[in-house]
Formats: sequence, structure tokens, C-alpha cells
Amino acid sequence: MRILFFANDLGGGNALLPLIGKAGTSVNRFFLVAMGPSFDLWKTSGLKPFKANPKTFRIKIHALIDKHRPDVIVTGTSIGSRFEHIVWSEAKRARIPTLAIIDGWVKIRHRFLGENRSRALPERFGVLDLHIRRTVVRTCKVSPSRIDVLGHPHLQAITADLRRERRARAIQSCSTIEFFSTPLVDSESTHGIAAANDLVRQLAARPRIKLLIKPHPRERIEPWKEWIASVHSHPIHPAMEVCIADSLPTKQILKDVDIAIGLPTSVMIEAAFAAIPVIILEPNEWSHRNPAIDRYLSDRVARTCDELIRKMDALASTEEMGIFDDAITREADSRAMRAVRMLAKA
Repeated sequence: MRILFFANDLGGGNALLPLIGKAGTSVNRFFLVAMGPSFDLWKTSGLKPFKANPKTFRIKIHALIDKHRPDVIVTGTSIGSRFEHIVWSEAKRARIPTLAIIDGWVKIRHRFLGENRSRALPERFGVLDLHIRRTVVRTCKVSPSRIDVLGHPHLQAITADLRRERRARAIQSCSTIEFFSTPLVDSESTHGIAAANDLVRQLAARPRIKLLIKPHPRERIEPWKEWIASVHSHPIHPAMEVCIADSLPTKQILKDVDIAIGLPTSVMIEAAFAAIPVIILEPNEWSHRNPAIDRYLSDRVARTCDELIRKMDALASTEEMGIFDDAITREADSRAMRAVRMLAKA
């Protein structure tokens, strides 16, 4: 079986990694095409993806499909990107089936339609759960027969890895807290910086703490650098270390952190599944509801500074057990590969 994998954003790259690993253990030939954060992710994972050029993408993907003639094409689902749509369109031209793996619970319509309802769609959709299945049917007008409920292969893999690695981590001399940001709109960092600023002030009265700041890959880094410079020039707490960890891989951070605090983002779900204590900071103006946070982490959400203090105090008196949901994480990679094989044989 010949498989072509394509991903652009980080979520798609992470979602496809376990499938690429599964494909590599079988009698398959697979070809990797990537761009953006996915290219860097796959390359640092020891893979050898072809780096696509955005300016010549349609011409190149057309040529690669005709050259390799894959039996099936598996893609991620970048939010607001046109590149997956080009792959689906070129695959349809070549009469090659496509499977799009959805890696998150938010902005489902923007992954497929955006503002343009005439865009090409994949032949089949791989979704996390029944809720996302209903969402795809409702928002994208897709027949339920074209949708496979697969679970979350990446969440399965990273949960197992982090639980194993964190059992062996050394005790630190001070608590390490990681703040994960995410943009509310496009690449802006306004809400992330405001939340981080509030967090620094709330932590000032506590014992020695190391605070790492992880901006989202879509956020502009310059405002964050300006903010961290202002924090260093006017320190609120002499024993608090605050630094930006934009170059550190998220998995490396989660392996060593004591508490994960952040805006509503998928990383917080990964942390919670891996039994890392988490607190979600959700500003009142936050408009993008995440069904997974509502389902799994509704009791970890803080909308005011007072709620943040109470949540942090509660963490000290409870033992984090992690989240278990077999429908999401059990054999998700195997379920996804079964869907790939069935599509290739159809």
C-alpha cells in the first residue's frame, strides 16, 4: 500500500505522526510532504519529509501525486489554510481517495469551508468523537456515511509517553509553572500577554517559582519579547524567574513542569490527560468554546484572579489522577490505520 501523508500546521503534523509510525512497521511505502510547523516537527522526529513551497504548491503536489500514484492520501486539517484543499482537489483529479484527520475540537467549519463553500473536500473525515461527527455533519453538510470516529492518535501517544517520562523526573528545588498562550484572533498576542501579566502578579506572593511562557506558534513573538523585557526591568518578585520558552518543544516542557496554566488550548487537554495539574484561564471575552474543555476540565477553569488563587490553593491539597477516556485514546492509532487501509482498498 502506497500512502502519501501531508500536513501543514502543528496539530495536523502531530496527529499524523502516530499513523506514520504505524505505516512504517508494515509492508507499506509512504511519502511525506510537509510545510510550516509540520515540516520542522517531522524532521526533528527523524523523518525525511519533502518541504513544499507555498508559491508552487499546486504544481508540485500535482507532480508528486502523478509520480508516486499513492493508493490513499492522508492529510491534517489546518485552520484557515488552503493547502489541504489543494491536496484534496488534486487527489480528486487523479481519482485517489483522501482521508482528513481532525486533530481538535474547535473551528471545525474553518478547517474545511472557511469563507469559500466551493472549496474541495476530502473523500472521508476522521474525527475524534461523536460530538465532532455531528459538528461536521451540521456545519459542513457532509453525509454521516463519510465520517469515521477514530479517537485521537496524538493524544494517545503523548499521554502514554508523558506518564512514563514523568514517573522518572527529578524533584526540583523550586516549582516550575508553564503558561501556554493562544491567540483569540489570527496572530495577536494581546489576551495571552494580559493573562500572563495577571498570572505574574498573582504568583508574586508565593514561594520561589520558575515561570515559563510558551506563546502559541501562530502568535507574533515580538510583543512577547517586549513584555518579558518589561518584566525583567521591573521585577515584581526577586525570587521569581520568568522566561520565554518558545524554542523548547511542548513535550519537553510538559515532561518537567509541576503545573500547567494557560488559555483554552489543546495543550491543556494533553497535560490533563497526562495527570499534570492544570488551570485554564478563560477571559470573559473568550468566544471560541472548546467542547473538550467543557467536558473534561470545566472544574479547572478560572475566569477571575480570585478564582485563579482558589484553583491554585486547591491543587496543593489534591492529588492529580489524570483523565481517562478510552473512546478517545485507546488504540486510536490502530483505528486510524484501519480506516486508511479500508479506504485504499475501496
